[in-house]
Amino acid sequence: MDTAVLVKLVVAEKESPSLLTWIRDETRVLVSSDLARTELLRAVRRSGTAALITQARTVLDAIVTYDDRMAEVIRAQGISAIAPA
Repeated sequence: MDTAVLVKLVVAEKESPSLLTWIRDETRVLVSSDLARTELLRAVRRSGTAALITQARTVLDAIVTYDDRMAEVIRAQGISAIAPA
């Protein structure tokens, strides 16, 4: 799933209901790149709203970041922040 699709899971857009139905009704393994996850978090971060970060939590398992401020915000919302050493 690319970033544009992931955004529709976080922000209500015209296609969001159909996408959610498709995801729930089909037995599929959903795959996305690490880049898409990063782009989604940046889109959420740019919005500056806690509500979108909360919504993003339902889409993201974890975020890999070396940005301490971003990691703090991510963890405060219950999303795992990973910084491989």
